Amino acid sequence: MRVASVVGGFPVGWRDPSEVSRAISQSVGEGADEIDCVLEPQLHDDFPGESELALLLAMREASRDKTLKVIIETPLLDEHSIRATSRLAMASGADFVKTCTGKRGDCTDEDARILSMEANRHLVTMGERKGVKISGGIRKTEDARRMLSIMQKEGISTGNPNESRIGASSLLDDLIDGGLGRN
Repeated sequence: MRVASVVGGFPVGWRDPSEVSRAISQSVGEGADEIDCVLEPQLHDDFPGESELALLLAMREASRDKTLKVIIETPLLDEHSIRATSRLAMASGADFVKTCTGKRGDCTDEDARILSMEANRHLVTMGERKGVKISGGIRKTEDARRMLSIMQKEGISTGNPNESRIGASSLLDDLIDGGLGRN
């Protein structure tokens, strides 16, 4: 059985690497196999910068050999910042880049495309396959299918849980209903 843990001040990420490290270490000590951690966006020209790098390195070190998913809150960022943040997260050792928490906006088709492109770019340039997790506001089966199709077009294997995942608690009702929209 896999145990996932969301840490780092959900849905708003912490700014102190020692606090993030302490929270992740506690989760790992309590048996977490996977860590989801928000990298809090900042509205300044040098985002992401040295302070975000310090947070990402603290996340990776504290999570040890566990799966680390960095939530970058795409609804709050422009394309340049999404690309830069996902590149920095993957280069710092994140196993997955994740679109958003869904608490401050929804994942868009463009977010799925950009993160998938960046994961594929990381594979080509660094030789490491990283995963993409789309989440936040995915409420209908057809939305999930469309986003998975976008990911596939950008070179992500949607049949491999080490490459692609969907975090869509909002989708549960539609799945239970059979995706027929009777709700």
